[in-house]
Amino acid sequence: MKRTAKHGAKATTNRRESGGSVEGAERAATSGTTSGTTSGTKRTTTGAAKTATTRAREERTERERTTTGTAGEAPEVTSAPTFRSLDRAECEAILARNVVGRLAFAFRGHVDIEPLHYVLDGAWIYGRTSAGSKVAALRHNRWVALEVDEVEGVLDWRSVVVRGGLYFLVPDGLEREVAAWTRAVELLRGVIPRAMTSGDPVPFRRTLFRIHVDEMTGREASVVRR
Repeated sequence: MKRTAKHGAKATTNRRESGGSVEGAERAATSGTTSGTTSGTKRTTTGAAKTATTRAREERTERERTTTGTAGEAPEVTSAPTFRSLDRAECEAILARNVVGRLAFAFRGHVDIEPLHYVLDGAWIYGRTSAGSKVAALRHNRWVALEVDEVEGVLDWRSVVVRGGLYFLVPDGLEREVAAWTRAVELLRGVIPRAMTSGDPVPFRRTLFRIHVDEMTGREASVVRR
């Protein structure tokens, strides 16, 4: 009886140890599966991120190649440039959609050119500048040219030149002079809303003028690119 009891206890112990080994193996297998799944997920996520990054880089490279050519070179021109004159409506459209031009003037054999903002209004171009040698030169020679360009590339551009007399405006004087000055302020505030106020970002530009459009010409160049 004692041998039988001992034998039964030993068998029970063996079964428990065996069961523990099986459970441990199952836990290890489960842990390994979970770890492998997590690791696989991380690798998949990392791979997807790398793929997205690579795709974005390739798309950016393609855009740059299309815009500037391979390795920063200009796109190849496949035909000779075409030049043509712009009609009055086209010239006015370019002047209307831009607000910065270059004013060219001359005095005593010296030619100068300066950028400034402007507004087209019918047969007049309104602008403003600051007091100085430019104003002194323009009071002696009112004949000027204003050029406005739209440049897409070295052989792809549009250019308009206006020629005429420049007339300074004053806030007092004859009724038509006051009206012209008031109109200039109104138009220029469409470009810089706080122009001629205490909040003007360029308060030193208080000399208003307008240019009569005596002549307006325009040219355009265009090419076919590959």
